[in-house]
Amino acid sequence: MALVRMLEGENDFAGGVEFHKRAKRALDSLPSGESITLDLGGFYLDSSLVGTLLAIHVSCAKRNVKMEITNISQQTLKILELSGLSRALGLNAQQ
Repeated sequence: MALVRMLEGENDFAGGVEFHKRAKRALDSLPSGESITLDLGGFYLDSSLVGTLLAIHVSCAKRNVKMEITNISQQTLKILELSGLSRALGLNAQQ
């Protein structure tokens, strides 16, 4: 299992690149069947980070790694629910 925590300043496009790199490194170290937890620290995510979450989700699916998301802000969750992306990211099952 791997845990990747979002740090302050990583919730927008510029900082999100570093979060994505750290998540990718953690994912690459996991064998098939393991899980990765993305701790979003309660930060509001801009649209570029929503794309990052989707990209990580696709990478996890290709590697047979389960992705979990924790500490998602209510604002971000609402946006994901309204867009239908919460289901794609498996958030309904986790909430």
